[in-house]
Amino acid sequence: MKLMDEEMSSGHLERTTLPYKNSSDRFVLTNHAAENEPTCYRRQFASLYNVRLSAFTGSLTAAAEKKFKGKVPFSTLTDLKKEEKCYIIGVIVKQQKLRPSVLLELADEAGAQPQPVAGTRIALETDYLELEDDNQIVRLGGKINTDDFVTGVVVAVMGKELDNDTFEVEEIVYPPMATPAPSSPIQLQGDAFVLFVSGLSFTGKDGEDGNVLLSLLMMQRWLCGELATDREELEMISKISRIIVAGESIARSSEDREFSEKARYLTRKETSPSVECVRNVDQFLMHFAPLITIDLMPGLGDPTNHMLPQQPMHKCMFPKASKCAHMLNLVTNPYQAEIGGRTLLGTSGQNLSDMLRLCSERRTALDILESNLIWQHLCPNAPDTTDIFPFKFSDPFMITGTPPDIYFAGNQKQLEHRIMERPDGGKTLLLSVPSFKNTSTAAIVNLRTLEVFAQDFVVGEVE
Repeated sequence: MKLMDEEMSSGHLERTTLPYKNSSDRFVLTNHAAENEPTCYRRQFASLYNVRLSAFTGSLTAAAEKKFKGKVPFSTLTDLKKEEKCYIIGVIVKQQKLRPSVLLELADEAGAQPQPVAGTRIALETDYLELEDDNQIVRLGGKINTDDFVTGVVVAVMGKELDNDTFEVEEIVYPPMATPAPSSPIQLQGDAFVLFVSGLSFTGKDGEDGNVLLSLLMMQRWLCGELATDREELEMISKISRIIVAGESIARSSEDREFSEKARYLTRKETSPSVECVRNVDQFLMHFAPLITIDLMPGLGDPTNHMLPQQPMHKCMFPKASKCAHMLNLVTNPYQAEIGGRTLLGTSGQNLSDMLRLCSERRTALDILESNLIWQHLCPNAPDTTDIFPFKFSDPFMITGTPPDIYFAGNQKQLEHRIMERPDGGKTLLLSVPSFKNTSTAAIVNLRTLEVFAQDFVVGEVE
């Protein structure tokens, strides 16, 4: 007991370190991605869908032939014949009346026509699915649930075209998951943990940021072991090898727009709210980086490009924390890494939040995360309703290779998790990381067992 007290009072723990590899190269925008063309942002997105369709066609064909045992022929949409059973391959298009539309928004601004008011979810019973290939499109019916899909998913469907020009679906085939290599065992001798946090959402206003800063101070003291109640908790804290900050460290706000629209002479003695926000993030990183390795992902509102994949924030924004450069990793969003033999893949949550909006209340965050792995794509709804870089010859958001052991998304309403049993017999932890500003909750994952623990840092009111 005396030794525990000494360790706790010293504020220093000998922390577990694990083998680490950043595997996010495909999310880094290079000259090759832009093809050295200053006009790359003028591209149309049709080529991206074609790339996605071409990439999945081979594996879908093999999976369909295996499933139907060669008894059902393949057909293009152009060659469909009425009432003849076959399977077709294409990209799902989800037709929704309340789907966001730039044209409708412009018309609304001009007063030409009203824009339907959409709530948190925009799914309606009148929504329907279509399947599109390189040349044609057909409406889908039968045994296919509209609520289970978003635009951009590539599938094979077996059935027949009816006289009303609808393809009656009998079975659906998804791209098969890759089988993990047998030579990749988990290199963990015992328990080891990673702490996930997202949505610090600094506003630059002392009144609004105060609770977040106090909760982070409590987290810092807890990671130092000062708030541990017994030796078991202290030992667990010492085995937390790193923190993953899953985006939205800076709140999305219109304050900067108001600041920028003022006359210059009115703001010469003012500081932009975003400057104070970044300063608060720097303070947070400066206090945590000496204690534990941090992977900082960008998200909506953070100072980097808006379109996915978001590039790492520049170290010059964090002058104090950058002094601990070896403990601070500025990474992309999406982000993939190997930690202790486990593969982690995740986003700051833009893709998940948008896909939830396109589905009914029946679909939960974990349902969408599981669907992403089944679809083999992080955000098939891009570029339809999620902004992404206009890739022409590749689609980095496809999940090709070994399935991740942990698939996470940040900035959600609450902490949720479950284990997905994969067809290869493996398991993937699906993790919805809550907004820290709204919940003061961090998620702790045991890399050995994939167990999840919620750690609350709620600051009580001072009497």
